[in-house]
Amino acid sequence: MSHPLVSNAISWQLAVGLLRHAEENLTIRETHPGGGQYDCLEIVDGDTPNPSPSYLTINRCGSIHFMRSGAASVPDEVWDEPRTHGAFSKFSREMLELAGLTWRSDARRSDRSLLTVRVIAEVVATTALTATPWDARAAFHDSSGPGGSSVAEGATRGFPGVGSAPSHEVWLLGPAVDLNAPRVRLHRGYAINDHAEVVDLERAYRNAHRALEDVALRVRRLA
Repeated sequence: MSHPLVSNAISWQLAVGLLRHAEENLTIRETHPGGGQYDCLEIVDGDTPNPSPSYLTINRCGSIHFMRSGAASVPDEVWDEPRTHGAFSKFSREMLELAGLTWRSDARRSDRSLLTVRVIAEVVATTALTATPWDARAAFHDSSGPGGSSVAEGATRGFPGVGSAPSHEVWLLGPAVDLNAPRVRLHRGYAINDHAEVVDLERAYRNAHRALEDVALRVRRLA
């Protein structure tokens, strides 16, 4: 198994790749089943407010599980390894098909929700091997552990156009060593810091001529 920071980056890249190349409208949820002993990104129906079960679950501590199709799990030694772009695309297609989903060769247009997780994946990937790696966690901490589920205090407030964003749609992004004090919060195309400074990700992406790395850097500068 790769170093945990590398596994984390791969899990995000894979999850976003699945969203971009599925005909179905999908989204990502972070969960911690098994009493909180597992750390998962779940690919779920994006058109259902509380989707269950997931199409597939990427357990960053182990295998990929296919919850609806019943396909055999893919162990970490198979999914958890860096790949070239072409090999990664082929692997993403295999995972979608095992999940019973439909592959599209052209990437889905990035609406605000998809652009948000693409930026997260870019930040996590580009910082994974640096002196200060970044990580992303859901504002809603879903866990069946002793402490139960919880919502990060103040995480859902301050986004343009909404009084209070749904906690399961808000992501906390910051240095992996101190996610209890997140530097940036993201929700549906907006990134905001503790000083209420906002980056409109869609506008930044357009102004950067669709250079995702430039948008990711601008989000990091909010810290």
